Amino acid sequence: MKKKSFNLVEIATVVSIILIITSSVAASFFIAGSKRLEAEARKIIYDAAWLREAAVSSHQNYHLHFTSNYYEIYDGGGNLIKRENLVSQITSPSTPFDVYFYTFSTGTSSWTAGDADDISISLRHQGKTKTITVFGKTGFVKIP
Repeated sequence: MKKKSFNLVEIATVVSIILIITSSVAASFFIAGSKRLEAEARKIIYDAAWLREAAVSSHQNYHLHFTSNYYEIYDGGGNLIKRENLVSQITSPSTPFDVYFYTFSTGTSSWTAGDADDISISLRHQGKTKTITVFGKTGFVKIP
């Protein structure tokens, strides 16, 4: 009578295939986390640039209000325009804080309350950090 069983080569092949699949899935989760951080940083940049342009074109003041896990956009009258939840955590400056976009006759300026210098906003997700800079004199925003 012939017994049906698996030999060592077949078992090793199946185990190696499972390991390859598992490692590729784990790597994709790691890559997705770093892409999420980049996407959230870009989202903040786009919203801040939009506020800067809105302040210039409408001659109104706007501001971004940041907490550790979300940010909100307000117009000059204090009306909430948008709230955006973040997967990343804002680690600096200490939260909550605001970034204001004021319109002047000579252009636009932005700063945090009581601070006319450049602002560095740090996002952290899965051990990685991304920094966004808002330039105080011009309101330009970029990832250095």
